[in-house]
Amino acid sequence: MMRDDDVATPNPATASADQLVTPADLILAFEETQAMIRDEDGRVRHWSRGAERLYGYSREEAVGATSHALLKTIFPRPLGDIEAALRADGVWSGELAHRHKDGGQVLVGSHWVLSRKEGQRDLVIEVNNDISAKIAERERMIALQQKAIRELATPILQIRDRLLLLPIIGVIDTARAREMTGALLAAVREKRAKVVVFDISAVEAIDSKVAQHLLQIAAAARLMGATMLITGVSAAVAQTVVSLGVDFGAVKTLADLQLGLREADRILAGEALGPAQANVRR
Repeated sequence: MMRDDDVATPNPATASADQLVTPADLILAFEETQAMIRDEDGRVRHWSRGAERLYGYSREEAVGATSHALLKTIFPRPLGDIEAALRADGVWSGELAHRHKDGGQVLVGSHWVLSRKEGQRDLVIEVNNDISAKIAERERMIALQQKAIRELATPILQIRDRLLLLPIIGVIDTARAREMTGALLAAVREKRAKVVVFDISAVEAIDSKVAQHLLQIAAAARLMGATMLITGVSAAVAQTVVSLGVDFGAVKTLADLQLGLREADRILAGEALGPAQANVRR
C-alpha cells in the first residue's frame, strides 16, 4: 500500500506551471490583478477585483460597458493600429491614460493578450498596472534636466557682493532672450544686485527683436534698482544695431569685459561713498 509520504512532490526547478498551481490559484491571482476580459470591440465580459480598486467602478457597472468609453482611454497611437498589431502578434503592450470614476487620471502600463478559441469570438485579456507615480517622477526628472540645461545656457555669476555677470555665448533668439530676462531679474532680486554686467563678446548676431529685448531687460533691472552694463559688443553686432536703428543710449556699453568690471566697481564704490563723497572723489 502507498503511504501519503510516498507521493512524489514536484521539483520546483523542473515542474510545469500546472503541477505547481491549481486553476483555482490562477483564478484567484487573476482576480487580484488590475485586469479585464473584453470582446475585441471593447465590451467588458469580466472585471476583476483589482480593476474595481484601480478605477473605482464596480463589476456591475463595468460588465457590459465598452471599456474605452467607460475609462475614456487616451491611446499613444490610433486604436486601429494597435488592434492590427494585436491581431498580428497576439499581444500588445504600451502606456495608456485612463479616467477614474472620480474624474482623476490614471496612467497605466497596459498589456493585452488575444485569446482565440475555435468556434468562439476572440477575447482580449487586458492587464493594467498603475504607473502614475513612475510617470510623475519621470516628468519631474525631465523638468530638472531642462532646468539644468537652461541654467547652463544662461549662467548668472555673482562676481562679488551686489555685482552679477551674465556671459552669453552663441546666438540670442527671442525665446532665449525671454529666458534670460526671467533668470536675470530673479537673480537681481535674490542677490540684491546693484550692477549687472551683460557680456556679449561671444555673441555672433542679434536681430531687432532681441536688441529691443536687451533694452527691456535693462529697463526692468533699472526699476529693480540695478544698473546694467553691456560689454563686448562686436563690430558685426554694432553694425547690426546701427542699421536697425536701435538706440542703446539708455544703456552704457563698453568695449570689453575688463572695462565693464572696472565700471561696475566704480559704480559700487560711488554708492558706498554716497553721492556727495563720490562727486568729490571724481
